Amino acid sequence: MVESYDSTELYKLASATFSRKSNRIPFSYEVLERIVIACKQNNACKMYFVRDERGGNIAGVLFVYDKETVYYLVGGMNFVGKELGVKTLLVYKGIEFALETG
Repeated sequence: MVESYDSTELYKLASATFSRKSNRIPFSYEVLERIVIACKQNNACKMYFVRDERGGNIAGVLFVYDKETVYYLVGGMNFVGKELGVKTLLVYKGIEFALETG
């Protein structure tokens, strides 16, 4: 798992999740990018990715937080990520981060 702020990759993975369910992603890339930029400027987000053995992202998540709460804002995974069950790993990382920050 790596911490990275690649909005393009996260959007691709979120889109893949919606596509598997025959749905369109309900927000644009531009909206996600604006959220990530604003959160980074305010030190209010963490973005994590799980990568395969070749370094390709198979799942990703964006957590945003304030002084009291960490929120799972958006996440997604490709078919490999779904098969491996990496969403649980990403949610666990968010819980870990929440506990570390109090």
